Amino acid sequence: MPPALLDRARHALTVQALSEYGSSVSMAQMVESLARARMPVDLLTLAAGFVAEELVHAECFARLAMQLGGATPIPFPSEQLALALPSTLTVRQRANELVVRLCCVGEAFSGPMLKAGAEISTNPLIRAILDRLVRDEALHGRFGWLYLDWVQDQLDDKERTRLGAAAKDALAQIMKLWPRATLEKRAPFGLESLGWLPPHAYRERALETVESAVRQPSNATGFCSNEPLLKEQAAFHQWNNLSHGRPCSLAGLALYRREKAFD
Repeated sequence: MPPALLDRARHALTVQALSEYGSSVSMAQMVESLARARMPVDLLTLAAGFVAEELVHAECFARLAMQLGGATPIPFPSEQLALALPSTLTVRQRANELVVRLCCVGEAFSGPMLKAGAEISTNPLIRAILDRLVRDEALHGRFGWLYLDWVQDQLDDKERTRLGAAAKDALAQIMKLWPRATLEKRAPFGLESLGWLPPHAYRERALETVESAVRQPSNATGFCSNEPLLKEQAAFHQWNNLSHGRPCSLAGLALYRREKAFD
């Protein structure tokens, strides 16, 4: 692998390790809110395991970066690892929003996208790591819908509307990180083995995932209408047509949670 691409791969893996580390902080924040909201202990126990799983993910990517020559320095403010929520929210409202943002949108989206990377990876170790993440993220995403099923009778129209807006905002943050338009059909030599998708393939899979893993389940729960997510898709297409691009590493899918930390 050329030195420039190797450096890119090391940086992307470092970013992903930090992102997964930050995800563990966000998941811990969610678990605390769920406990304060008196969630049933069986579901709470399930969610508590997500914190450790995100830390395992961070360790996996950190070790991969070390195998390629070491991590790259990335300064970040630790106070931005947790999601900032309005102080006026009740305990239950905080729990609702954290579950929607982290599980119903973030994890529900990242699972299928990581699977796409695993499908093209030719490196057995990286494929095994991505397969592990896919299994974990699928459960994390599924938890969001289990939670909404449990809390559904306690949501009034105002809260459903608020959660719909939170879902739309979370999705918009993800879309900001999508790869830009390009005519390139393949990732640079050596990067497909790391699970890097060329932008045209990433875009297609991302839009399919938004539809099947985020929008349809959201509509089924009744807290999010078709219109907000469709508007985000239209906005992405408009932005995409005005952009130029580069191949996208799947080692950045969760960055929307703390993108300001890397500005």
